[in-house]
Amino acid sequence: MKYILIAVLLLAFTACDNVIHNEPPQDEGPTAYLNISTRMAHADGKASVNTDKTDFEDRMYNLALLVFDSSTGSRMETPYFKDNLGSGESAYAFTAKLKTGSTCDFYFVGNLPAGTQNNLKNIADRTAMDAFMGELRNLDEALYRGAADDNGFPVSRVYRNQPIPAGGTLYQPAPFKPKYTEGGTVAVLTENGTVTEEPCVMLTRAVAKLEVTFTGADLGIAEVKFHNAFRQYSPVEQEPPVASPSYQTDATLTPITGTNTYVYYMPEALFPVSTTWTAESPHKPVNYFSVKTTDGTTYEVPIISYGIPGTDPNVTPVKPYANYLDFATGKLMNKPDYNIYRNHHYKFTIKNLETIEILYEIDPWEKENKSLYMGYGYNVEVDGKTVTVSNTFDACTPHNIVLKTVSPYTFTDGSGTKTFMNGNETEALKLTASETYTLNTEPTTGAEYLEVWYNGIKAYIFKL
Repeated sequence: MKYILIAVLLLAFTACDNVIHNEPPQDEGPTAYLNISTRMAHADGKASVNTDKTDFEDRMYNLALLVFDSSTGSRMETPYFKDNLGSGESAYAFTAKLKTGSTCDFYFVGNLPAGTQNNLKNIADRTAMDAFMGELRNLDEALYRGAADDNGFPVSRVYRNQPIPAGGTLYQPAPFKPKYTEGGTVAVLTENGTVTEEPCVMLTRAVAKLEVTFTGADLGIAEVKFHNAFRQYSPVEQEPPVASPSYQTDATLTPITGTNTYVYYMPEALFPVSTTWTAESPHKPVNYFSVKTTDGTTYEVPIISYGIPGTDPNVTPVKPYANYLDFATGKLMNKPDYNIYRNHHYKFTIKNLETIEILYEIDPWEKENKSLYMGYGYNVEVDGKTVTVSNTFDACTPHNIVLKTVSPYTFTDGSGTKTFMNGNETEALKLTASETYTLNTEPTTGAEYLEVWYNGIKAYIFKL
């Protein structure tokens, strides 16, 4: 899945607030400060926020977080909102203040339509929030063609039953690494099952991406159209599927300039298992594209999610067909899954129009395999052998970041220690401050390889 990695600090003060109040603090019990981070990955394999100036698939202009008590369903803390997000491989860091030992449900919603923030402010309990997340909304018509600098795809994620551990201070918040035993847009941690831990909050888009590429010379393509895209989406999956969906007007697609590749985005479309491909148009409710050639022939290509209905959309099984169209139109014993899963990338390569030789692939919009530590006002990211330290806002003193390698690892110059900006305090405080170092070898699984020290305190240890 191509997800979003944005860091979310959830307090109302700036980097240099000294958190000194005139009145004595009230006893709120044990408190944990959590650094909640998210990132969006996009279809070319990179992971970033607001840096993609071509297709804007990582565009994020607002984000909301509501936290509820897992037992009672009551809202904890005031809803958190962030507008005017920054850019980079991670943008901004916020800290959530929660009660140690509690168990919470985290609801994230991003790229909210105008006016939605006021609705969220009035939500008092989880029941109301679940209703909000399941509500159907019209997708902005422009987003079927793609995102823009001022218009990003709707995104969301829910993590339930998350234990709030002890530890983490305002200036050294503990990283929030959500865990679950049941995945999906709504990820749930239960007492039984295999636990998956994510390094950060992985937001999922409510849409999927279609990419159709034609290869060969003299293709004779007169028109490519998309049919039966759903008109509406919801922040989480519809269960059960929508009985009578509304549809977007069929769209004529244009190729990306200078290529034979056509791209379209469509809301998630979930169907009953009994859904079949009908013999005659318009083939509703199945999403499909058609190709009309210059000689007047039209080919209709259903979009499927491989194998048998019910197959885990995150697992690509062995292709259950030799001829794509025979399988996709239901002519074989095994029947296709016509569901269009959110946050997935459906890729077709059509090599021969006469025989409809189709190479088909479906992938999650995957997150990039990087390690990231998000400290108070700075990030440390490791990508292979490359280590990058960068500020997330204008810092204030003291702001001393030191990296120390763990034997047998060193930096390529043979040293085992690097001080951010060579200890130049003036430069190290700037928002634009960033520095890159290189390890002598790429870390291997199971090894501790790099320590992060902040103001003389060991803040984090990188370990694969």
